[in-house]
Amino acid sequence: MIAVSAIVNYLVGWYCIHIGRKNNSIALVASGKHLRTDTWSTLAIIGGLVLIYFTGLKWIDSAVAIVMAFLIIYTGYHIMRRSVAGIMDEADKELLQKVVDILNVHRRPNWIDLHNLRIIKFGSVLHLECHLTVPWYLNVLEAHLEIDALTNLVRNEFGETVEVFVHVDGCLEFSCRICDKMECTVRQHPFEKKIKWTILNISRNTRHQLNTDS
Repeated sequence: MIAVSAIVNYLVGWYCIHIGRKNNSIALVASGKHLRTDTWSTLAIIGGLVLIYFTGLKWIDSAVAIVMAFLIIYTGYHIMRRSVAGIMDEADKELLQKVVDILNVHRRPNWIDLHNLRIIKFGSVLHLECHLTVPWYLNVLEAHLEIDALTNLVRNEFGETVEVFVHVDGCLEFSCRICDKMECTVRQHPFEKKIKWTILNISRNTRHQLNTDS
């Protein structure tokens, strides 16, 4: 029965972590990790009893207890650290990297540049804001279609709990050198190099130029 309870705890813990990460719920993730720690504790106790039975070495019980104490402290520290980060609305670099990767893969021709990207957790809600550079000649409707495309891309990945605020900038003359949009009748400079977005350059509050980002 003890072994069965350990398996049940692990499965429930895994499910809590999975759903918690999907819905950006720190509480669910913490509960899942707590249940998984209970699983390791139960298995360690069973393993310790088996070893004591076959070897007669009673010090194994103390050794197992010490190891599990360190495991519980380690898990508790990480749960507390993530919880405090959520309360203090700290930026999540792992989450930011995931967003940057998605934007690079699904980058649209009219997304000439992206900068000043911020993503912060407010409990179970994600707040994302950025500055998106598009061709200056797009009308209001066309510019909003690009915003909608970016918003839908993020929400399809992270769910409807994401708040997305996008400020649109029109491209400038120096943008031509990093813009690979083919159908452009007002281009002033030939395309030279496409800048791949990274956490570092996408977080800056400046538009990208070849003389600073190449």
